[in-house]
Amino acid sequence: MTCLFFSDLSEQNRMATKPLREVDTLDFTQADVAALRQSTKSSFNLDHIAATAMNLKYIRENELPLAAER
Repeated sequence: MTCLFFSDLSEQNRMATKPLREVDTLDFTQADVAALRQSTKSSFNLDHIAATAMNLKYIRENELPLAAER
Protein backbone atom coordinates (compact mmCIF):
# COMPACT_ATOMS: atom_id res chain seq x y z
CA MET A 1 0.00 0.00 0.00
CA THR A 2 1.35 3.38 -0.97
CA CYS A 3 0.40 6.62 0.78
CA LEU A 4 0.59 9.75 -1.33
CA PHE A 5 1.21 13.16 0.25
CA PHE A 6 0.21 16.32 -1.60
CA SER A 7 0.72 20.01 -0.93
CA ASP A 8 -0.59 23.37 -2.03
CA LEU A 9 2.83 24.98 -2.53
CA SER A 10 2.22 26.32 -6.03
CA GLU A 11 -1.18 27.82 -5.36
CA GLN A 12 -2.76 28.29 -1.96
CA ASN A 13 -5.76 26.03 -1.27
CA ARG A 14 -5.24 24.09 -4.53
CA MET A 15 -3.77 20.65 -4.14
CA ALA A 16 -0.90 19.76 -6.46
CA THR A 17 -1.50 17.25 -9.22
CA LYS A 18 1.66 15.30 -8.38
CA PRO A 19 2.41 13.94 -4.92
CA LEU A 20 5.14 15.58 -2.89
CA ARG A 21 6.05 12.29 -1.25
CA GLU A 22 5.12 8.65 -1.75
CA VAL A 23 5.53 6.20 1.11
CA ASP A 24 5.20 2.47 0.56
CA THR A 25 3.91 1.23 3.91
CA LEU A 26 5.23 -2.26 3.21
CA ASP A 27 8.70 -1.11 2.19
CA PHE A 28 9.48 2.25 3.81
CA THR A 29 12.89 3.80 4.41
CA GLN A 30 14.42 5.71 7.31
CA ALA A 31 13.99 8.88 5.23
CA ASP A 32 10.24 8.15 5.04
CA VAL A 33 10.08 7.72 8.81
CA ALA A 34 11.99 10.96 9.39
CA ALA A 35 9.68 12.86 7.01
CA LEU A 36 6.55 11.47 8.63
CA ARG A 37 7.90 12.23 12.09
CA GLN A 38 7.84 15.95 11.20
CA SER A 39 4.06 15.76 11.03
CA THR A 40 3.51 14.33 14.50
CA LYS A 41 1.92 16.56 17.10
CA SER A 42 5.05 16.81 19.25
CA SER A 43 7.31 17.71 16.29
CA PHE A 44 4.96 19.77 14.12
CA ASN A 45 6.52 22.97 12.76
CA LEU A 46 4.66 24.36 9.76
CA ASP A 47 7.51 26.62 8.63
CA HIS A 48 9.98 23.72 8.64
CA ILE A 49 7.55 21.42 6.82
CA ALA A 50 6.86 24.09 4.18
CA ALA A 51 10.59 24.74 3.64
CA THR A 52 11.29 21.02 3.33
CA ALA A 53 8.39 20.62 0.90
CA MET A 54 9.64 23.47 -1.29
CA ASN A 55 13.15 21.98 -1.38
CA LEU A 56 11.78 18.57 -2.27
CA LYS A 57 9.58 20.05 -4.99
CA TYR A 58 12.50 21.78 -6.70
CA ILE A 59 14.78 18.77 -6.32
CA ARG A 60 12.20 16.54 -8.00
CA GLU A 61 11.62 19.06 -10.79
CA ASN A 62 15.35 19.06 -11.54
CA GLU A 63 15.74 15.28 -11.28
CA LEU A 64 13.35 14.59 -14.15
CA PRO A 65 15.35 16.41 -16.87
CA LEU A 66 18.59 14.90 -15.55
CA ALA A 67 17.14 11.38 -15.65
CA ALA A 68 15.97 11.94 -19.23
CA GLU A 69 19.52 12.85 -20.28
CA ARG A 70 20.93 9.50 -19.13
